[in-house]
Amino acid sequence: MQVSRKNMVIALFIVTIIGLLFSRALLSLSCGFWFIAGILSLFNKATPFNPHPLFIWSVTPLSLSLLGLWQYPFEKANYDLVLSWAAYPAIAMGAVFIRASGAATVCKKIWIYGAAIAALYPLLWLLFHFSDAIALIKIGKAIPVFMDNDHLRFSIYIASALLLSYTLENKKLKQLLIFFFIAVLLLLSVRTGVVMALLIIIANFVYWLLDTRYRLRVTGYGLRVIQNSNLETRISKPLNYGLQSTVYGLALLLLSLPFLSQKLNYTLYDYQQFSTKGYNPAYSDGVRRAVNNASIEAAKNNYI
Repeated sequence: MQVSRKNMVIALFIVTIIGLLFSRALLSLSCGFWFIAGILSLFNKATPFNPHPLFIWSVTPLSLSLLGLWQYPFEKANYDLVLSWAAYPAIAMGAVFIRASGAATVCKKIWIYGAAIAALYPLLWLLFHFSDAIALIKIGKAIPVFMDNDHLRFSIYIASALLLSYTLENKKLKQLLIFFFIAVLLLLSVRTGVVMALLIIIANFVYWLLDTRYRLRVTGYGLRVIQNSNLETRISKPLNYGLQSTVYGLALLLLSLPFLSQKLNYTLYDYQQFSTKGYNPAYSDGVRRAVNNASIEAAKNNYI
């Protein structure tokens, strides 16, 4: 029974990945299946129920939206928003269910390898349309990707795969995937993806620094810190790995420099248009710049 449940979880996870990349309808259905599977697992006591931080976090947006639903109870858009927020607890319950079924390691690898395979499409397109890619980024657009060309969601998916790659046990494969995903995010030149990659790299570097002095253990409620009794051994890691990583990082940066510079130029141009002409929703940063400007003005005038 345990084996069949594990296989069912893996199959459903593969369907979720396919829906994530190619079909929003399939993705929505898979979220519903995860919610049902989680409820049945709790009902059959296959998964012990406790207030897991991930589940508590997931129901928070839904709870806040329900508090304001009564003001416009017949507005269809409100229920669409509730359904969107309901995906969070469904995914959280699915994550808890995956771990309880013993399929977490397999699902993690499916997520990482699925991202690596999906990333080949924009890279191959870039290889054969280099000048077109430069022209697209110059006007604020992005290289074609899966997920209906939603480059923002796709970059977040690649960034999440980058984060999970740090947990792989195979050191050579881990290093290869980390640099591959960083290269993809840099070449896509989506600002959210680049910032996420930078935060992931910094967080893992800080974790490594702390782990040289303390033994860190990740638990469901955060990090558990244990004094390290073998400090000298852990600090004396080969320096050639750090040098090699630096060389690879510089090579990736130089390779993606034409795309990053075009994105930076477009961002500066977009913000300058707001300063001279005011708000224009036609620009991709129009709403973002207007919100930033309103926040700055509110802070200056002590409205908050």
